[in-house]
Amino acid sequence: MTDKHSTDQNNNNNNNNNKNKRKDTDSSDEKIENYKNEITESIHDAHDKIQDSASSTSSNGIKRRKQL
Repeated sequence: MTDKHSTDQNNNNNNNNNKNKRKDTDSSDEKIENYKNEITESIHDAHDKIQDSASSTSSNGIKRRKQL
């Protein structure tokens, strides 16, 4: 049989565990958001580099042939 003190102590432990879980979730949500921002920024940077490079297209968008 349990007494009131041990029951209260168990309830407090459960409450503390729940609080810690919420903090972890909030932190991981921030990490996910930061990761998404980094990916988006990386994609934009890569896209800008591709647009800036002359590669194999002329200014009017027609592909140039390689001369042998």
